[in-house]
Amino acid sequence: MLTFQSTLERNAFPVWREHYVSYLELKSLVQKLWRRSTFLRRHQKGDEAAPCLMPQASDFEAVFVANCVRVEDWYSARLGEFSTEFALLAQQWTAPRNDDGATKVLETTCIELHRLVHGLYNYARINYTALRKILKKYLKKCPTASANHDKLQAELHSQAFATAEAAQRLAADLEAFYTASFHDNDRVLALSELDGWKDDALDWRHVYIGLKMGVCSVLTLWVLWHYVVSGVSTRVVLSQTKAYPVYRGVALLLFFHWLWGLTQYVLHSARIDYLYICELDPRTTADYTHVFNDASDLTMPMMLFMEPMRRAMWSCLAIKNEHLRNTLGFQSTYSLPLHLDPPSSLDEDKASATTYLYKIVALSAGLLCLSVAAIVLG
Repeated sequence: MLTFQSTLERNAFPVWREHYVSYLELKSLVQKLWRRSTFLRRHQKGDEAAPCLMPQASDFEAVFVANCVRVEDWYSARLGEFSTEFALLAQQWTAPRNDDGATKVLETTCIELHRLVHGLYNYARINYTALRKILKKYLKKCPTASANHDKLQAELHSQAFATAEAAQRLAADLEAFYTASFHDNDRVLALSELDGWKDDALDWRHVYIGLKMGVCSVLTLWVLWHYVVSGVSTRVVLSQTKAYPVYRGVALLLFFHWLWGLTQYVLHSARIDYLYICELDPRTTADYTHVFNDASDLTMPMMLFMEPMRRAMWSCLAIKNEHLRNTLGFQSTYSLPLHLDPPSSLDEDKASATTYLYKIVALSAGLLCLSVAAIVLG
């Protein structure tokens, strides 16, 4: 589930993390006020209800104002510092220079300063968004405190970081200075170099999910290879066991898990609001990255138990019971969970496995047709 706290953690400037809004603390205070307002008592006359515990909004107001002041102080201090650095940079540019090394240093400094100013602008906007969401929750949970809400909203909008116009103007001045000084007014090339740091950011979550999906693919191919190729020369295979229906059910569950994640990815790539179409709650519905992550976490132990663990157990028994291996003596070992009483007929099991395979393919084709029809008709 994607929450604003996770969005705040993901978009926060790492060096300035301790100077951001205490979102969880403010949210917990709003929940506390809402819980206090739910204690109702009835008057002696009539059916009207009134709160028996008066909401103590002073703590919430104090913490909210303190967060506003903290963000405002940090924003103003950094803005003044960056403005001074920009003035010094412009002064050094107009001074005479002897070599190209000094010019390269000034160019690198300008790029780094633009990155910091851009981060300061994002810092102001995300903190303003967090405080606005807190105020909306406050008004929703405590509708009787509309006067306090208006006062806190006026306090928020009186801060300079609420609009961040100064940081935006400073970033525009830096872009104009860099374009005129280093690229002869070629704005496209200048902006491509100023924003080059954005391409260096690597989202390791996608790398981790891709690694786990690769492990799942290798394990799946391993199991299929043993079942299709090696199963021809093996007298006892997975489909001839009493535990096979259990593993077949788990495999179908994992298959639909992967299919739901793939459906979400296709709909998201096509910019289709499937949450609205399917009437899903966005606060509790996981996106495709979380679905793929959970599916890979469930698939890996499943495949590891089906193939490597099964081979390890049977190899151990084969070493201890070499004389039983040639006479199919493993059929008497009823304590193993995967190989219990193989049935006498192999043809029935092969036909049953083929039937289930046809059913899975037909069901997948039907779901795919429904998805395509929903995309085309929608």
